[in-house]
Amino acid sequence: MQAQTEAIRATKPFSNARILIVDDDLEICESLTMILEMEGYVADKAMCGQEAIMFARSRSYDLVLVDSRLPDIQGERLLQILKGLAPDMAAIMISGNQSPDSSALSLNCCPDAFFIKPMNMERLLEKICELISKQGRV
Repeated sequence: MQAQTEAIRATKPFSNARILIVDDDLEICESLTMILEMEGYVADKAMCGQEAIMFARSRSYDLVLVDSRLPDIQGERLLQILKGLAPDMAAIMISGNQSPDSSALSLNCCPDAFFIKPMNMERLLEKICELISKQGRV
């Protein structure tokens, strides 16, 4: 699986794939944006739920990365709203909280994956690649 993922990423077939990053930590947003763009993705960042909703209403995204805690809305609720706007969009929930209750709550909003901060970037990139390739982008 890893060899297949690396082969897919090596050809950078996702030049049109759009990813929305939603996190109130500017450093995380900027780091993820830089890494994703180096991988060939188009990335937008939102610092709060309202900004993410605005982006999702004006652009289509292949995938969204949503922090579980935002200043204006819980990540689970935001994910429900975003999936309502774009049901086919893949979603990854990220959280700084490692409690089982948080994970269970986040899984109730149907993310395609769940990552705990600090994230293993290689695993995150593999999951993003996998989710976008399932959408027929490869």
